[in-house]
Amino acid sequence: MGSSEEGQGLVEYAILISLVAISSLLVLQVFGVSVGQLYCDVAEAINLKSACTAKAICEDTFDSLDNWKTHYGKPLANQGQVCLSKGVQMYNLCSMEANVQNYTVRLENAYLYQGDGYGIFFRTSYNAKGANGYIFQYDPGLKAFVIRKWINGKEIWQPIAKTPIPKDYPIYNTPHTVEIRVQDNLYTVILDGEKILEATDDTYTKGGIGLRTWDDTQFCGDQISLLSNP
Repeated sequence: MGSSEEGQGLVEYAILISLVAISSLLVLQVFGVSVGQLYCDVAEAINLKSACTAKAICEDTFDSLDNWKTHYGKPLANQGQVCLSKGVQMYNLCSMEANVQNYTVRLENAYLYQGDGYGIFFRTSYNAKGANGYIFQYDPGLKAFVIRKWINGKEIWQPIAKTPIPKDYPIYNTPHTVEIRVQDNLYTVILDGEKILEATDDTYTKGGIGLRTWDDTQFCGDQISLLSNP
């Protein structure tokens, strides 16, 4: 009789612990905390980074442009680098087919040699008129970093987020790594490991990635990746 009661007590205790854990997860989600990111932050703190290695959904090292749709302009791919001059819009086909909701875009060794800037599309689709989605713009022409929406190929001028470029920031002829973390309705831009910009918007819920330049821009970049979020 005693062992039966002990067994029943253990089952009830396990159920209670499970209910507490589920309640805690629901509370975190209500307050917009990513449980996966929280786990990874803890894992990183105790040197378990391998537990949270991001998986690549799409990657392109720009050996060619076979996996890209050019809307206009003439981008060039050569020896693992893409270069865009003046006005270009181009979309990554792998990311468009994946059409996922949450991910991180990473562009490595992004060089701006001259001009007003470049942009990275995210949560974007395209049609004959152009892009529908969001874009982060590295925009020294405005002396700012901005996030904007695009609707039917038209850029909505009023940004949904904007921050000034620091006066001592090396804008030109310096490689930078740009990451855009897309999680639900929150968009976070990380430049060289530092968070610089954040925005929230619910207009677009899925979509791929792309690149854009304008005016007299000369821009080159290395590998671009679409990575799963933890």
